[in-house]
Amino acid sequence: MKKIFTLLLLLASAYAFGQKINLALHLKQDSTYYLTTNANLTIVQDLPGQKQVISTIISAKISHKVIAIRDSIYDMEVQYKRMNMSMEVGGKTTGFSSDDSLSSNPASKMIAGILNKSFNISITKSGKVLEVKNINNLFDNMFKDFPQVTDEQKAQFKN
Repeated sequence: MKKIFTLLLLLASAYAFGQKINLALHLKQDSTYYLTTNANLTIVQDLPGQKQVISTIISAKISHKVIAIRDSIYDMEVQYKRMNMSMEVGGKTTGFSSDDSLSSNPASKMIAGILNKSFNISITKSGKVLEVKNINNLFDNMFKDFPQVTDEQKAQFKN
């Protein structure tokens, strides 16, 4: 009986004195925060008579500068700082990197074109994205080194 009573007393005290935690962002104006993402994707396709495995690794570094705080909403200026991708298909590996902007790889040049180009987002303190503005700033510079790409092709890519 003593053991049951002690157990009930411990459970009641743990419940009574337990603290609730509210996860929220507490960002400061004019501060810059960096997000580094790494994604590993594996796609397995069953083609007639053959199985194809595609492995992809994507990584990026993105800066978020808090430009304004309104009530519980953060207005941020966002820029891609670095982006890399490698893909392995059928034993062959290919890739591109924003660091290789001087290479002849067209994908590397396209990605380098979006680096340090700003767009804006508004998020709540819980991290919910409310609005994305000026995203076209990224795509306007993506094709600057490709005069052969027509305006129609650029519009199709943006869509």
